[in-house]
Amino acid sequence: MATTEFNEKVHDAVLSALKRTNRIPYLFVGSGISRRYMGTENWNDLLEWVCNIVGTPMRKYAIYKQMIQAAGYDNELGPNPAIASRMEIDFLNALENNSLTEWTEKRSSDIYDNVPAMKLFIADHLRNDFSTRLMTNELKLLKKATRSIAGIITTNYDTLMEELFNGYKVYEEQDDLLFTQFAGIGEIYKIHGSINHPESMVLDAKDYEQFNEKAKYLIAKILTIFGEYPVIFLGYSISDPDVRKIVRAIADCAGPERISEMENRFIFVDYSQDKFAIMPSSIDVGKSVSMTTIKTNDFSPIYSAIAEMKQRYTPRVISQFRRQVFVGTSTSEKAEKMLPIAWSELDSLPQDTPVIVGLDQRDYGKPIRYEELYEDLLFDNKGFKSDLIIGAYMDNLLKKNPSGLPMYKYLLLAKIPVTGEKIRQNIKEYCCYDAYLSPSNKKDQPRYRKRLKEKSVDGLISTFGKKTAFKHLTCLYEDEIDPDCLYKYLREVACSDVPEDRRNKLESMLEDSEMRRCIRIYDYLTYGKQYLNKNSASTVAANSASLSGQEEHLATQ
Repeated sequence: MATTEFNEKVHDAVLSALKRTNRIPYLFVGSGISRRYMGTENWNDLLEWVCNIVGTPMRKYAIYKQMIQAAGYDNELGPNPAIASRMEIDFLNALENNSLTEWTEKRSSDIYDNVPAMKLFIADHLRNDFSTRLMTNELKLLKKATRSIAGIITTNYDTLMEELFNGYKVYEEQDDLLFTQFAGIGEIYKIHGSINHPESMVLDAKDYEQFNEKAKYLIAKILTIFGEYPVIFLGYSISDPDVRKIVRAIADCAGPERISEMENRFIFVDYSQDKFAIMPSSIDVGKSVSMTTIKTNDFSPIYSAIAEMKQRYTPRVISQFRRQVFVGTSTSEKAEKMLPIAWSELDSLPQDTPVIVGLDQRDYGKPIRYEELYEDLLFDNKGFKSDLIIGAYMDNLLKKNPSGLPMYKYLLLAKIPVTGEKIRQNIKEYCCYDAYLSPSNKKDQPRYRKRLKEKSVDGLISTFGKKTAFKHLTCLYEDEIDPDCLYKYLREVACSDVPEDRRNKLESMLEDSEMRRCIRIYDYLTYGKQYLNKNSASTVAANSASLSGQEEHLATQ
């Protein structure tokens, strides 16, 4: 194994390279990674396995190889594409073998649907005969680093990457890659297909011919990844024909200036059993493409370095937003109601949940302010999610607002249990009308009541005038307040004229402590009494940390 001292150098080299770009990396993953953690075969061994397991009429892999080379079908990818093409013919003839009868019956519908039989056979082998059982400690480090990995590009057919990077958007077929808008983060690009769609697997000469036709378009589409993110190659040999072909396509598309920028972001991890080094290297693909090469047999320091790159939100969340972002402008036209939720909830949303990000003024989208709760009570214009208000915001807001907040609307509509200590205290404290009256309100109540000709909201307006009647609401008894009349009046006065030096008319009214008291009283009368009656006795006790005396109080209403 590599020494501790060398591993520290590897860790520092990778972390330094990532910090220079200030980006989390993409991983470019080859068959060596699946072999390392699952024990799967490389390309040669996979074809040899098919030959050996099937038997006659198939030949030995070595014989196929000599046949192809003798016929001159060898190319830059070696003989394997042509070998696979020749093997597929013999595999079809082998389907009548007794050894394959059970498998053929099991896969008959797929075979009749013209899915290539040998690809089906290989897909079943990779799906059923391997698991992530090797080098599990190292694999745990990779799993731990997933939050700091932007995405995956892989030529592997198996599903190891999907298992490790759960929740990432997976593109399994080339047509998906070509005709879908990428988010560029939180995604897995299986450029050689997947065992989940065996027909998509790039295996034989015809497959590679079709892949080559699409390669430049495909590379051009993912070129932004190589231009924006560090790329760490894992599980390949630096002489691997797939790597060379893809790097050549990148170089052709990027041009000399951009490829020079990308070179600083390329890290090639070359497995070596006994020769350890961190060194500059290059791949000659008609033009020289430089990169940093790390020769090692221990990938732990690489994964640890990646994990140290902090990413506030998971790539899956960012991916979901990027796929659905729109840029909007402020407009007076009526818009559909939108429901804000917390970033922390996004990972739990189903993949098909529509998510919209609106880009507006700088102060748009800040955490919910207490004034917005008052405004929402009057105008129902915020689209707040009650579960979110109660679960994420209300408790903290109450800590900063000792006089209380309009909370019962959200408590009544929320479907989650009340766990916030401050919410439970406020339910206990504000469980009756008198609780909303200050000592001075109670002291002044008899004096103001003498001036009222009519003990009602309209009577307040008649006596004190529309602009200031709300300041005397507390001189009314609870049964003298009609919630509907109060609601109508508060809405009107909240939008009435206010001093010109105020930034916003509505916010100015909501800064008035008596206006806020009136809104809290309306909240209690309209929603609070319903909530308390609904949650009386044992339910209130459970949700509100035993509201002492609540049941007795409700009985007197």
